[in-house]
Amino acid sequence: MAEEYLDNPEFSGKISEKPAQEYKDKKDVLVQCANQPQTAQENPDSHNDRTKHLREEFLNAILEGNKRQAVSIAKSIVHNQEDIIYFYVDIVQHCMQQIGIMWEKGEISVAKEHLATAIVTYVVSIFYTLKPYYQSARGKALVTAAPNELHQLGAWMVADLLELDGWQIRYLGANTPSQELIDMLVSFKPHLLFISVTMPSNVQHAKEIIEKMKQNSILQNIKTIIGGLAISNSPDIWKDIKADAVGLTAKDAIYLARQWMVQ
Repeated sequence: MAEEYLDNPEFSGKISEKPAQEYKDKKDVLVQCANQPQTAQENPDSHNDRTKHLREEFLNAILEGNKRQAVSIAKSIVHNQEDIIYFYVDIVQHCMQQIGIMWEKGEISVAKEHLATAIVTYVVSIFYTLKPYYQSARGKALVTAAPNELHQLGAWMVADLLELDGWQIRYLGANTPSQELIDMLVSFKPHLLFISVTMPSNVQHAKEIIEKMKQNSILQNIKTIIGGLAISNSPDIWKDIKADAVGLTAKDAIYLARQWMVQ
């Protein structure tokens, strides 16, 4: 499993039971997952420069609609399962956040945002076969976009990384109707639910799901993490939604899940 890369990440999420300050000083080792690991003699700035360069190259490729170039860049990064973490968190997540910001500012069209997302989705799907199969060593997790939410890439990457970390996953994708999501929770009985919300208008739908869970004796002990662009832009909104935690990055979600299972 990707344990050595996730045991002590710098934590930016928030937990309702434990203040985030407890995790503030944890060392970020996830970025050590680059293709060529750092050594004691290596200048740390070289890693940062490499990441910055790869981000720029990948962002340009997906904005230009150059699928072959995007795949080529990804293949130059990903050679094993640990590289997948670096690629998802430090390259893809960063680039998609930039795409979202550009769209919000009117710098790119909806069509161009959709094109970039489609290319990234294709690239991410290529590396699924690199993930090893694990028995459910940690627990069960259900990952979904909020009802009415059509953006699913972030949830997909969280599902992939949780599976890589040894979780048994049910990934529902985009826009699962509320009652059908509740029915899946009842039948699957996960330890953890992760909800991704990209559009602010869908925050209320996520809140309604959590309210329904708390009213159901079968579901009220399931831990909930909420994430996505809408949450990143208003990181304290998890208190109103009454989620157990907010994961501002994919690695936050994994680290939160791991912490809960060892309590």
